[in-house]
Amino acid sequence: MSLQKLSDSQNGALKRLETKLQVAAYNGNLKAAKDLIQDIKTLLRPHGYETRLMQAKNWLYEASIEAGDYPLAIEGLKIIKQKTNKNTRVHLEATALLAIAHLRSNAIDKAEPFVKEVLTNDKVIKSEKKRTEFRKSII
Repeated sequence: MSLQKLSDSQNGALKRLETKLQVAAYNGNLKAAKDLIQDIKTLLRPHGYETRLMQAKNWLYEASIEAGDYPLAIEGLKIIKQKTNKNTRVHLEATALLAIAHLRSNAIDKAEPFVKEVLTNDKVIKSEKKRTEFRKSII
């Protein structure tokens, strides 16, 4: 499906929803994140913006991790990894979040391959500075 351009009002609404979703993720407000993701999905999916929807879902699962609902986060992040190209930042972020979810649920053996994948991937984030910043943010 090709991307259909969002109208200015849709872009404005999406920006507001994504900002609220990021705040919900940071605060671990899973209920708000679930409500917001439904509104975002309604805006993005009909226009073919699957990758942007997957980014928003990363924030949803970050909220899930912060709220302590690790099974929800792990299952959702696995799906994002399956649906996204392994050479994208969305995929790399999902991998990092998956590692964090496993670590917080004390499944260190399950987290290890994901941590390794994130720390050894030099292809997705080209800039050494940004790659270093990203890696520091997940450690």
